[in-house]
Amino acid sequence: MSNYTISERYFEKLCENRGIVCERIPETIAKSPDYRVLIPPMELITEVKQLDPNKEDERISEIWGTPQSPGGHDATRRVRDKLAEGYRQVKRLSEGKLPTMIVVYNNAGEWNLLDQFTISTAMFGSYGFVYEKLPDRSIEVIRRGHLGNRTVTKKRRRYLSVVGVLERKETGSENLELCCYHNPFAKVPIEPNLLAELASNQYCFDDPHEGMNVWWEPKRIEI
Repeated sequence: MSNYTISERYFEKLCENRGIVCERIPETIAKSPDYRVLIPPMELITEVKQLDPNKEDERISEIWGTPQSPGGHDATRRVRDKLAEGYRQVKRLSEGKLPTMIVVYNNAGEWNLLDQFTISTAMFGSYGFVYEKLPDRSIEVIRRGHLGNRTVTKKRRRYLSVVGVLERKETGSENLELCCYHNPFAKVPIEPNLLAELASNQYCFDDPHEGMNVWWEPKRIEI
């Protein structure tokens, strides 16, 4: 356990708290995912990633609460990079036959908020508006939705079944929760009733890349 990250220790504790078998996958020359999570009859290939403090986080820490504090901070790009990195690992073992999950944990400060908007835009692309200039020179919104920087599409990264956000609600490892976001394009989707044994909350999306007006917010799955 000495070489385990904070997020890996917490994930194993979450599984233990929920009575779920979590088997560590031995690392090989080719980078392997972290775990096989056994929720019979499902075997879930899982990679756990965490955001660690970088130079920007250190800078914000120093000025946090002062007049120089930034007016905003977006963790989307960092999460997108973690998903791309983790995907290579889960894909290698899953081969499109087993469901997969990439879990993200924030170990880099409260300004790296892993909320619904961050996860939605990290998965499906930056959210914005497309405008058209009318003959009277006024501006009209003709489309709103996910635009560029798409991590997951109908043709890309379909071996990813779910993105999970691991949170420690209070001090102590007993207060751990996993919030899961289902990939609507997944080649091997996960049955929400099975995942409910591990996840406190689950969300799904309508097709995030179809239509002229697509809302970013996911829908909560009621179990």
